[in-house]
Amino acid sequence: MQAERITGYINSTVIDEFFHKALLTQIYIEKHLSPREAIAYSKKHPEILSTLSTPYTITREVLEQYNLIVLDTSDILIDTLHISQQYGLLFSDALHAASARKHHIDYFATNDRDFNRVDFLTLVHPSIDVVY
Repeated sequence: MQAERITGYINSTVIDEFFHKALLTQIYIEKHLSPREAIAYSKKHPEILSTLSTPYTITREVLEQYNLIVLDTSDILIDTLHISQQYGLLFSDALHAASARKHHIDYFATNDRDFNRVDFLTLVHPSIDVVY
């Protein structure tokens, strides 16, 4: 049986969040720091960014090798504010929801339960749901 190709849609905020987590993970693993300490360390020692490779490599891989379309969000900022207020979401989460609504995204993959409050999203929880 051949696997069906799925197109994923993300916005630049997702890339930012992904890169940030990968960066901090490498710092706190290599420097034996807590996540909070890793943030402070990266701000105090910005030169460390030039010595790290993993965050750059895996982010580039996600952008180049996965079937992802990066959506522009410049025209949905007002809708994002409405969604944030209506559903009690932080701005970045509301931006994801607004992106999905504008582009008629069929399934919204997340493990963040805050999105359960958003009635116009069809959620898929990757760590729980198995899609065949």
